[in-house]
Amino acid sequence: MAPTSAEASQDKRRWLVTSICLHIVVIPRLRGIIAEKIKSVYDSKKRMNRIDTQTHSKYLSKIFPGARRDLNYESINGNDHRDPENFDYKVEDAVSLAKLFVQPFMAKFTAFDDSFDTSAALAVLSYEGLFRPGVTKSAKDVNFNVRTEWAHPDFTKWTNKYYTDCFRFLKDLVSHISVEFPDWTDNTQILQRLQWWKKHGTVFCLGSLDVPDFLRDSLQEVKAFSKTFTDLRGTLSEEVQLQISEALESFKSELRVEVDSLNIRQSKLELNQNQEIKERRDGQDNICDRLSTLESNQEALKEEVRALRKERKGVENEIEVLKKTVLEMQMKLKEKKDVETENKVLKKTVLEMQMKLKEKKEVEDENEVLKKTVLEMQMKLKEKRDVENEIEVLKKTVLEMQMKLMEKKDVENENEVLEIQTQFETLRTTNATFGEQEQIQDSV
Repeated sequence: MAPTSAEASQDKRRWLVTSICLHIVVIPRLRGIIAEKIKSVYDSKKRMNRIDTQTHSKYLSKIFPGARRDLNYESINGNDHRDPENFDYKVEDAVSLAKLFVQPFMAKFTAFDDSFDTSAALAVLSYEGLFRPGVTKSAKDVNFNVRTEWAHPDFTKWTNKYYTDCFRFLKDLVSHISVEFPDWTDNTQILQRLQWWKKHGTVFCLGSLDVPDFLRDSLQEVKAFSKTFTDLRGTLSEEVQLQISEALESFKSELRVEVDSLNIRQSKLELNQNQEIKERRDGQDNICDRLSTLESNQEALKEEVRALRKERKGVENEIEVLKKTVLEMQMKLKEKKDVETENKVLKKTVLEMQMKLKEKKEVEDENEVLKKTVLEMQMKLKEKRDVENEIEVLKKTVLEMQMKLMEKKDVENENEVLEIQTQFETLRTTNATFGEQEQIQDSV
C-alpha cells in the first residue's frame, strides 16, 4: 500500500532531521578528536618507521601489525594517477596519514576542517585498529545505517522506528568516543543537542510545529546543513541531488506556509494590540484627569495635614508642660509624704524619750530613797556595832561577876546579878532589833 502524502511528508522530515543531526550536530565536533588521534599516531610512526621519508622499496603497508586493511597510498601525493611502483610514499603530515585510511574520492580534504566531510570522518573512525573496537563498530553502524541511507534516500524506509534507531546509532558513537577520550568535553553538549532534535524533530515530523521556537533554536543548524549540502553536491549523483533538493525545497515551502500563517497571526495580533493600545490610551487620559483631581484633593489634604500637624505640635507642647507640672507636683507630694513620715518618726522618738526620761526620773527618785535608806541603815549598823561592843564588854563583865558570884556565893550579890541579867536582856532585845534592820539593808 502506497504511503499517503501526509505520511510521505513525515518520512522526508525524519530524513531531514536525521541529516542535520549527522552532518551538523555530530561530525563537526568529532573532527578535533580525530585530529588528536591521527597526530599522535603520525608522531609515533614518524619516529619509529620514518614514514615521512619512506620509498617504494620500504614503506609501511599496514598501520599496525595484524591490521586487516592495507594503507591506501593512492589517496596521497597525486598517486591516483600513477602506477604503484611510481607512488610517492612519503607521508609528510597527519592529514596525509588520515588520507591513507580512506578511498581516493574521499581524500579531498586539506585539513581537519569543513573539507574533512562526513564520509571521510566515518571512514577514519571505522578503520580497524586505529580506535577502540566500540568506536569502530559504532562508526560502521552510523556509516551504513545513517550516512549511506541519507546519501541514497529511500524515504519509505524513514519510519518512526528507523528514525529512533538512527538517533541510537549516533548516541552510541558519541558515548564510545567519550569512553576512549575521558577528557573530551563536547560529548555532553552533543548528547543534549541530539536529545533536543529527537524530541522537537518528532513534533516537527508530525506537522505540529511551533514555528517561532523551532526557528529560533534550529535556524543556525538548518543554514549550516544547507551549506554542507552545497559542498557535498560533487560527491552525490544527480538523482540523489534532486531528491535532497526536493526535500529541502518541500521543507522550505512548508516553513513559508507556516511563516505566512505566523505573519497573518502576527498582523492580527498587532491590530488587536493597536486597538488595545488605543483603549489603554483613552483610559490613560481618563486616568490622567482623575489623577489631576486627586492631586488637587491631595494638595488640600496636605494643607489640612499641615494645619493639623501645627495644632498637634501646640497640643504636644501643652501636654509636655502638663507632664512637667504633674511631675513636679508628684515630686513635691512625695517630699511632703517623706516629711510627714519623718515627723511621725520624730514624734514617736520624742515620746519614747519622754517615757524613758520619766522612767529615769522615777528610778533616780527611787535611788535617792534607797540612798537615804542605806545611809540610815549604815548609821544604825554603826550603832549596832557599838552596842555589840558594849554587849561584849557586858558579857565579859557578867562572866566575871558570875565567877565572883560563884566564888562568893553571896546572897547579897544575887540581886545585883539579877539586875545585871535584866540589863543584859534589855541589851539583847536591842541587839535583835538591829539584826532585823541589817537584813533589810542586805536585801536592798
